[in-house]
Amino acid sequence: SQPSLMVYVDMDSPRLSETEGDAVFLPHGGYSPYLESVIQTLDYVQYGNELNENFMAALLELELLEVVVLEVTLKNGEQNNITGLYTINEEKLSALSAEHLGLLMSKGYLEFIYMALASQSNVAKLIARIEKKIQQQ
Repeated sequence: SQPSLMVYVDMDSPRLSETEGDAVFLPHGGYSPYLESVIQTLDYVQYGNELNENFMAALLELELLEVVVLEVTLKNGEQNNITGLYTINEEKLSALSAEHLGLLMSKGYLEFIYMALASQSNVAKLIARIEKKIQQQ
């Protein structure tokens, strides 16, 4: 069985104080509202990490990820290659069986895939912002 998650506190941290700030524990035991909010945030981060790992595993299993190199030539002639990017292979996505599409949809992954595809339109906006910043210099 998997070990339960724990919150560790660095007792040597200069941010800790016995006289100032928010209490971590209630005077007679139990978690303070502050510690409860920290635990809730950490739970959310952990959930997001697990969801991301499972999502990426599904994309890899279905061979939907592909590496892209973004080649950008700015108006001033400057050329840039941006590497380390991935995108969804739309051809392979379109060729998926109903069973695989249903599995992606049941896990909420299909929505993520289409959000990622839609976000590709932001690349042109980003390039325009970079060019505007260069012109202002």
